Amino acid sequence: MKKSTYFKMTAICFLIFVSNATHAQYESSILFHNNSDQLVYVSDTDGNHIPDYSYVGYKNGEEALPNVAVVKEISPVAGDNTVHIQAAIDEVEALPLDANGHRGALLLLPGEYAVSGELIINPSGVVLRGSGDGEDGMSNTIIRGVGNVPDERTLIRIGTNNKSGFGGQVAGTRQDIISPYIPTGSRTIEVADASVYNVGDNIIIKHPSTAAWIAAVDNGGVGSDAPWEPNTINLVFNRYITSIEGNKIQVATPIYDILDRSLSQSYVYTYNGNSQLKECGVENLRIFVESSGVTGRDHVKIGLHLIWFTYFFVNAKIKVTCYMLLESLYIRAIFNYFYSR
Repeated sequence: MKKSTYFKMTAICFLIFVSNATHAQYESSILFHNNSDQLVYVSDTDGNHIPDYSYVGYKNGEEALPNVAVVKEISPVAGDNTVHIQAAIDEVEALPLDANGHRGALLLLPGEYAVSGELIINPSGVVLRGSGDGEDGMSNTIIRGVGNVPDERTLIRIGTNNKSGFGGQVAGTRQDIISPYIPTGSRTIEVADASVYNVGDNIIIKHPSTAAWIAAVDNGGVGSDAPWEPNTINLVFNRYITSIEGNKIQVATPIYDILDRSLSQSYVYTYNGNSQLKECGVENLRIFVESSGVTGRDHVKIGLHLIWFTYFFVNAKIKVTCYMLLESLYIRAIFNYFYSR
C-alpha cells in the first residue's frame, strides 16, 4: 500500500465533527447522512474509511452510567488539602469491591480545596465526586491547583502508571494475523487458528513498529527531530470479540489504523486484564489552576491523567490528558479553568 494512504486516513479522521452551520453548507463525500438520516461511510479503493466512533462511551454506550453510592464525605480544610483528600481516597480504596466492581464514592462537600500536590486513585472501583461544578464555592466543589512543585505536575491521576503495554498475555493464545491487509475502520481480522478464542474474550491486537512500517509513515513526519525507532511506536488495540466464524474474528469496536502484513506481522492474544483499572470515576466538580499568566508554565500541566483503565467514567467538562486507550468514558460535569494569581 502507498504510504500516502496512511497520512490520508490520519487527516480525514479529524474531519468527523462539524458544526451545524458548516453542515448546512457542506457535507463530505466520504461521510454523510442518507435519506433515512443514517451515516454513510464511504471507503477508498483499499477499503479504508473513517471509523465508526458511535461506540465511544461507558461500556461502548450500551449500558447506563453507574450511580455509585457515597461511602465517605469530607469538607475542605484551611490551607493545603492534598493530604486531607488523599487520606479520604485511601479509605475508600481500602473497602472491598461490590458485585458491580465498585468500592464507593468519596463526596467532596461544597467549598474550595487548595491542592499543592497530586491526588492519586490507584485501585479499581473508586469514584471522586463533587457537589457541583459552578463557580460559587458555597454550593459547588472547586479543586484549586496551586503552586508548581514538582514542575508542571499532574493534579489528579487515575491509574497505576504501570505501562506494561497490555502485557498480561494468557498462555497459549497468541496467534498471528494472516489477513494481508486490514483497512482503517474494519472490525474483522483473520488469524491462523481462532479455536483458542471465545466470544466475549478480551483480546489485544498488536502491530509492531518495524523499520518497514516506520519508513511507510515517513518516520512519523518528525521533520528535523530524531526519527522513530523500531518497536517503540507499536500500534496496540484493546478489543472484545463479538463473533467468530472459522478463523475470522469480529471485534466490538473498529480498528483505528491500517494493519499491513507486508510491513509488519501483527498478532493477537487473550488479555488477562491484570494491569488495568476498572470502574473508576471523577464527577461533578470544577478544577481551577493557578498560573502567573496566559503564557506562564509555572502551574499544573495535566488536570486529570487517566492511565491504563477500562470502564472509566468522567462526569466532566474538562480537558482530559490520556495516553492510553479509553475503552469506556463519559463526560458530564467538571469544568477546568486557568487563572492568573
